[in-house]
Amino acid sequence: MRLLLSLLLVNFVAASYDSWACGSGKISTFFAYLVSLPAKDREHINLCCFHHDAQYDGIDAGQLDITKRQSDWEFKQCLSDSKYFYSREIIKNVYVWSVQLNTWFNENIYCKFAWC
Repeated sequence: MRLLLSLLLVNFVAASYDSWACGSGKISTFFAYLVSLPAKDREHINLCCFHHDAQYDGIDAGQLDITKRQSDWEFKQCLSDSKYFYSREIIKNVYVWSVQLNTWFNENIYCKFAWC
């Protein structure tokens, strides 16, 4: 019985992980997913991430007339709109810090060694 419950839990977690939009790579997606597990509004968080990623794609393609900094601000506001404390304070701060770190890395490290 425990084995069956364990298999069902693993299947459920794997299925919802596949549709998770937060994170910019396998490792950051895994940690973003892990941090979100206690949240009561994971759908809202995922939607914020989806829109943020779509904005970045549009900016990179020259289809949006906003900056990545503006997109990051909108992402922070989206996460702030949660009615749950954990999402509004913990998730927002961890995710926004991660985005800022990723931006800093891309601007200061990656672009020094690759074409940007």
